[in-house]
Amino acid sequence: MTTHKRVSFCKLRIFISYWREETAPYAGRIYDSVIRRFGQEGVFMDIDTIHPGSDFTEMIASALDSCDVLLAIIGPTWETRTVAMARGDWTTRRTLSEWNCRQP
Repeated sequence: MTTHKRVSFCKLRIFISYWREETAPYAGRIYDSVIRRFGQEGVFMDIDTIHPGSDFTEMIASALDSCDVLLAIIGPTWETRTVAMARGDWTTRRTLSEWNCRQP
């Protein structure tokens, strides 16, 4: 197993976006790798970061607004999910919104 040195000087805020029905197992393994490399304090992934009773939507919006890196884990139906966006799929809508705002 390869071990990576933890980057302690880096204060990146990393947001991991995924669609639970399609990419949760992959997102979980990526999350584990990212926190080993960068530390848990700067990594946001809903199920591991949001405490029960918290306002889920507000926590997601706040984390997206303050992240330096948006890591979107997409699956084979990503392209068809843009149709779901019009039906209120706020996760896709927020991810695409961040993507459009942050492109150079």
